[in-house]
Amino acid sequence: MTIDAPGSGLDRLLSRLEVRSARARRSALPPGGTLALSPDVSTLGYVVSGEVSRTAVSLHACGTGGVARTGAAAPPATSMSLRSGDAFLSSGERASALASASGARLMTAELDIAWPLAAQKLPAFLSVSRFADREPAAAALAAHLGPAVDEPATTRAGDPVICCMMMTTVTLSLIRAWAAAGCAPRRWRVGDADPFLLFSRAFRRQVGVVHSRWAARTEPLTA
Repeated sequence: MTIDAPGSGLDRLLSRLEVRSARARRSALPPGGTLALSPDVSTLGYVVSGEVSRTAVSLHACGTGGVARTGAAAPPATSMSLRSGDAFLSSGERASALASASGARLMTAELDIAWPLAAQKLPAFLSVSRFADREPAAAALAAHLGPAVDEPATTRAGDPVICCMMMTTVTLSLIRAWAAAGCAPRRWRVGDADPFLLFSRAFRRQVGVVHSRWAARTEPLTA
């Protein structure tokens, strides 16, 4: 898949996606431990160390083993493994949980995402393997979001605003890595159906028509 050049579809989509609120936490799962993902809430996750698995009806993995997949949707699966350095985004369409057989440390964040109107929706659950290699700065940020394990949550002035900006950075980086690995459907972007783009184009055309008519009426007569 060819990624759009700067200023085109992918850039427009990412510039309009907004994380309006976020609540992050870092967790340590013991061997055999589980972590529930809340339903009806988008959840961003990053595996800091260890390995976790998630069971679901429909999954969409991306870039496993460094081999990019096509843009076609992944077939239904019963489970998915995520290793250290992997990241995921869940839409919360159904209640689910992460489990670890050998123990893991991870960051999860519940997000309220404002999605561009004309963009195609993401899969219910997508993941990007080796996210730490593909987006090292965003991965380093993700690993330190939220209070540390067993650390009481504290709030300082400006925390909600700064947290949302950080979460937006990680979320956009995850979506970019997902698209760059060839997992996005063909023409997945803000396209010509974008109502804002349609209005802008229609407005410019109308201004051009009015200007042409005005110029024709005010053109001085010549002998």
